[in-house]
Amino acid sequence: MTRKPDGRTLILHLLNYDHQSPAENVKVRLDLSGLVQDLSHWEVKVLSPDAAQPQLAGLSLHGSVSEFTVGRIEHGT
Repeated sequence: MTRKPDGRTLILHLLNYDHQSPAENVKVRLDLSGLVQDLSHWEVKVLSPDAAQPQLAGLSLHGSVSEFTVGRIEHGT
């Protein structure tokens, strides 16, 4: 995870090192206590070189915890 100098942007890099098989339905739970107190007003963007529209499901932003599922990771998201 990377934090940009503006303090308002966090970047999470998800990598799949198995280039023979994509990672499917990857569940992510981020507890950002100490970095962010309230994620409810944050915007979530998903970018990937693998797909034009990466699939993100079950996004939940409660307090400092974010949970979501990434549908497929070929190499990186």
